[in-house]
Amino acid sequence: MEDRTAAFRRRAKKKKEARKEELKNKSERIWKKLRRENKVSIKTIREIRGVYERIPTEDLRPTNEDCMFCAIMIVGSQLAKEPLTIREAQRVIFLKTEIGPHQNRHEINQKTRQIWRKLKIVISPTNSADYIDRFCKKIGLDKEIAETAKAIITDGELAGAIPPAIAAAGIKIASRKFGQEVTKQEMAEITGMSKVTIRVITRALEKQIEK
Repeated sequence: MEDRTAAFRRRAKKKKEARKEELKNKSERIWKKLRRENKVSIKTIREIRGVYERIPTEDLRPTNEDCMFCAIMIVGSQLAKEPLTIREAQRVIFLKTEIGPHQNRHEINQKTRQIWRKLKIVISPTNSADYIDRFCKKIGLDKEIAETAKAIITDGELAGAIPPAIAAAGIKIASRKFGQEVTKQEMAEITGMSKVTIRVITRALEKQIEK
């Protein structure tokens, strides 16, 4: 009986170690893709990796690991003050054509809150300016445009609007001033916001600035 129990424990341990190695390899592929596609800094990758290393392996079950990886990226990027949108995190994990606007969004939000509670992380709310530098890098816009966009959203911050949408609107207005206007389609692709949202927020921001 003891031999059977010992053999069972050895198999269970071996299986757990194999699963841990599998997740580690997957995570490194994800971080590389994230850095390549979303222009995040090394500091942000370190924060994301740090959050991942504090998550127990059993919390990354095959049925929910993709949403957990999205949540880990979001929490780590928030800690680094270089926040990702949910859509950006989704695109690192899933094929673009497979993602609907709200697919897995609720579960990712749940997992994000779960990580905050479990790791006792307190994160101050993100603001629009936190998104601008990275969005501009993704589009290939100059730093001068990024600084102008920050000044624009400071002058006309919109209460209740989604921070990345305000950032997108600020970049759109700033790029127009420099004769390098970015289209709504380009902004939607880069930021993960819808074209309608970007159009509405851009108009509201312009009206706010004109006051």
